[in-house]
Amino acid sequence: MQRNFIMPAIFIMLLGISVGIGIAQTTAINPNPEPQAEIIDENKAITAEAELGPRNGSDVTGHVRFVQTETGVQVQYHVEGLGKMSNHGFHIHEVGDCSSPDAKSAGAHYLPIAPTGGTSSDSPEKHLGDLPQITSDITGIADGYFSVEGLSINEKNPILGRAVIVHGGPDNPELPSPPRIACGVIR
Repeated sequence: MQRNFIMPAIFIMLLGISVGIGIAQTTAINPNPEPQAEIIDENKAITAEAELGPRNGSDVTGHVRFVQTETGVQVQYHVEGLGKMSNHGFHIHEVGDCSSPDAKSAGAHYLPIAPTGGTSSDSPEKHLGDLPQITSDITGIADGYFSVEGLSINEKNPILGRAVIVHGGPDNPELPSPPRIACGVIR
């Protein structure tokens, strides 16, 4: 009878050793994993959003999400109803009012720090509220994200309560901005 008791005990002991070796080998495979990119914790981040509605007879709609970062704001956008493969000015405007049919109730570009308007963030003559132009795909959808320095959601240079505008064409610093074809209040 002792023999029957000893065999299972030896088996259990050998199993425990092999499992322990397996665990040690598993952790030894990659003892120094590559550092992961910083991920914004959506539950802790300060965020704001704007639902875009059509203006000036367009069918343009969309959603823009703003996430506070250490140096500014990350902007995530999805805009539908644009022309195929077209560029559009994309700006923060001074007033959070999209009530007029032409969206002029949203006022001028936010924080005009340059003598000209109608410029994208790529221009040295930009306003602080000028964002990078957006480009639609073959289906008329513009989808993407970018980061903007110098703005915040509700601290220095706040965008909360202002409007985000999509224009009907590309930015050109020598011409007035194209018509406002979508507007949303940043909440």
